[in-house]
Amino acid sequence: MDQGKLRKRLIYATNDVGLKAKQISKITGIDESCLSRFKTGKAMLYLSDAQKLDAYFDRFFMIEL
Repeated sequence: MDQGKLRKRLIYATNDVGLKAKQISKITGIDESCLSRFKTGKAMLYLSDAQKLDAYFDRFFMIEL
């Protein structure tokens, strides 16, 4: 799983689509602060969290960046 592409999808979802990190956090179970650090490139996600986020985007966003 490419975390760089996953980061781009997160940025797209929050900046362009208008989703809030809080919403994504609630649905995926990933801590909101982890999502924030990941989005800004300050941290990587654990593999399990990356898989959850990837599955979330695959279900709700068909776009591949």
